Amino acid sequence: MASPPTTEARVHSRRQRTSATPLDLAGLAGRRDTAAVVRRGWTLVVGEPLARLASAPALDALAETVGWRDTPGPDEPPFHGGAVGAIAEHAGDAWLDLPPDPRPPVAGLEALSFGVYDTAACWPPDGEEVTLVAADVPGYSREPVEDRLDRLAAQLDEAARRPHARQSPSVRGEAARCSLDREAHRAAVERAQQWISAGDLYQLNLTLQIAVPWPAPPIDLAHRLWHANPHAAHAAWLDLGGAQVASVSPETFLRTEGDVVWVRPIKGTRPRHDDPASDAGAADELLASAKDHAEHVMIVDLERNDLGRVCATGSVRVPELAALESHPTVWHLTSTVRGRLARRVGVADLLAALFPCGSVTGAPKRMAVARTRLLEPTRRGVYCGAIGTLSRGGLELSVGIRTATIARGVARYGAGGGIVADSDPAAEHEEAMDKAAAFARATGARLPRAASPRGPPALPLRPAAAGS
Repeated sequence: MASPPTTEARVHSRRQRTSATPLDLAGLAGRRDTAAVVRRGWTLVVGEPLARLASAPALDALAETVGWRDTPGPDEPPFHGGAVGAIAEHAGDAWLDLPPDPRPPVAGLEALSFGVYDTAACWPPDGEEVTLVAADVPGYSREPVEDRLDRLAAQLDEAARRPHARQSPSVRGEAARCSLDREAHRAAVERAQQWISAGDLYQLNLTLQIAVPWPAPPIDLAHRLWHANPHAAHAAWLDLGGAQVASVSPETFLRTEGDVVWVRPIKGTRPRHDDPASDAGAADELLASAKDHAEHVMIVDLERNDLGRVCATGSVRVPELAALESHPTVWHLTSTVRGRLARRVGVADLLAALFPCGSVTGAPKRMAVARTRLLEPTRRGVYCGAIGTLSRGGLELSVGIRTATIARGVARYGAGGGIVADSDPAAEHEEAMDKAAAFARATGARLPRAASPRGPPALPLRPAAAGS
């Protein structure tokens, strides 16, 4: 039973107890262009966007409309109307002033795609009482608030009566296809190390794409990934029309509250183990690794520099450096870098300064992205891009890692890591497979290990056309 509606400013809300999950509501038949994302620890579900935004300036204009640099009170709902969507990794090409990418585009994905929403169901971090929110977004909202709340309440009741069936077939035992097999990956690592030795780069983030057939409804993969990672900081589901995205990202790309912005890069990985002693040993090994620490600090310095472009002079700080963080299949090192936004900085300025996240590019950023094109045969898509929300109170985006994209009956999942001068190629491949373990379990596919009969492509040591 829903409680009486309340009104605060331009936001109307009511609370409703339910047994439905966010993905039950997002997958309800008849709802189009749905999304389920985490914001401020809450899980928001939206659908039927009022408009689609495909550029940073359009997102910037909406940010000013919804008051993105305001500071909502602690008792206000987490969403006041705004945008939910994703930025593909190749959107950074324009901000980095790179030449056109000759690789084929990713099917069904725009460089930037955000839906504008004025109504949302918001699940708190704990408990079953959902907050239904209807906001007035100037220039977009048309339908009366009470009509929207009534319809959303009815949809939530229907989702509770008809929870999503989790019995779709997997591809158990089938070998996944990989954009870089073990031998090609080794050659790419060695090529990157040649560039590092030549002084072109300090670090390059090398990734590969794993693909499996996915005949089931795309949202079933989101159910499987979310179930395997129930505490993912940035779980997400997006229906972008031509493609769907399921993510369990642990990494915050950026988050703003008022004038404060912070990033939380991840760099440094070890696999988890069932045996407690082995698991603790892996964590200790990561903390003690001089290589991983140096690689991590290099990216923290890159993020500090990027934040310095949009923050008040002297305001950028690192309150947490190389902290150990546990996840279901891996250990990570993570840091927090924080600053105070300069007065006239908008969302477009912030994205231009920070995107793509330094932890998934390498350093220097522009050179690393340009060289990555020569090693990775496919574009990354939303993987290594960003997923999140914009509303009153701030912008919150995750890094699109631990992320699958489903299009045309195929699910693709990226994995990789940072390459430095003393990287071991075999260990780097194993790290990528460790990061793909959750996807393999969710789909039932076998991760590829065999060498390719065709070797790696011949690449120049110092290509003059890219990244110069």
